[in-house]
Amino acid sequence: MTVQHRQKISNGVKCGDCGCVLAGIRHIRPHQYGWLGKSKRTVTRAYGGVRCHKC
Repeated sequence: MTVQHRQKISNGVKCGDCGCVLAGIRHIRPHQYGWLGKSKRTVTRAYGGVRCHKC
């Protein structure tokens, strides 16, 4: 008998205004964002990583 641990799937980062999923940001668990570089946590745009391109 073996023990298997499966990691929960992340829903991704959502826009603060409309709630749509932000494109260009990886879907990982919250504690793993500290391991990523800044370029993979955000997008290079005003309010990148917080608001979508429409808002």
